[in-house]
Amino acid sequence: MTILRPNPNANVTPGFPGPISRPSPPFGFRLVGETDDGTRVRWYPAVDQYEVRIREDGGEYDETVFTTSAYHTFPDLEVGQKYFFQVRAMSDLSGTSEWSVEMELEPTLITLPPDCQPPNLTGGKVFTESGTYDWPHDDMGTAMLVLRGGQGGQGGHGGASGTGYVKYEGYHGLTTTYGSSGAAGKRGATGSPTTVAIGERSYEGAGGRYGDGGAGGRSNAGSNSGGTHVLGHPGDFGRVATPEFHVVHDLSKGDTFTITIGAAGAGGEGGKGGNSAATNSRVTSFVLADPEGEHGSAGPAGEQGARNGTVQIIPLV
Repeated sequence: MTILRPNPNANVTPGFPGPISRPSPPFGFRLVGETDDGTRVRWYPAVDQYEVRIREDGGEYDETVFTTSAYHTFPDLEVGQKYFFQVRAMSDLSGTSEWSVEMELEPTLITLPPDCQPPNLTGGKVFTESGTYDWPHDDMGTAMLVLRGGQGGQGGHGGASGTGYVKYEGYHGLTTTYGSSGAAGKRGATGSPTTVAIGERSYEGAGGRYGDGGAGGRSNAGSNSGGTHVLGHPGDFGRVATPEFHVVHDLSKGDTFTITIGAAGAGGEGGKGGNSAATNSRVTSFVLADPEGEHGSAGPAGEQGARNGTVQIIPLV
């Protein structure tokens, strides 16, 4: 399990908004998945593009990566090595933010429950597809099963806010209001569990947890040119379930393992778009909806979890 936390020794200003002409530094960092491709971290808010940089403990930042997504997968992180990374937001309209607060990543070893003897987890056979396996060793054998369920799906993106503007006329003068925000996206599906049956014995590893949906898009102020709408940020990626360990005793030569690999969860639906600016009447005033205003678009669906489950069978003979 990778540890994610702010660097307590960093001499960096936390991610508070800067001048109004620049976007805020990213904030709200979350560890949202560990896949075969690496360790994925996400953040807020949603803008046009981000610049990401990473360094090893004691090293310097020497290169950056650009992404249009509010998350990034760090590949090839070594267990036991500390890393530090920062992100800054880049907007086509308002420029580049300061770097975010420095965050620490520390990949750690998988640990076994206290009542298990730590076997050699690098041995045995790894299964990534459903099927069968015949125990090839002598009778009265013992095996360790390492079961991983499928990763949960990503939550849907929030819907966009409505476009358009509203003229508020009356003794208060003329002002401009907003279209309503879009709805939050739906959560993704839980990853399916991975199971192994050996005769009458059955073993199961939990599926990865779903990702929650993203928030709805924020409304932008309208203008005489009609205003804009903004899509909500994407939902979290589902987490990979913690591996489950089962020791199987009294195996006989030729015992058949029936393996069912758990599929990754599907992505959640996108949120509904928000309304355009509305019409409202009062005794002393009248509010006129912009006829050119539009409902915001629905958010896109989240992505399927990045990996299916696996089974690792390690002989302890």
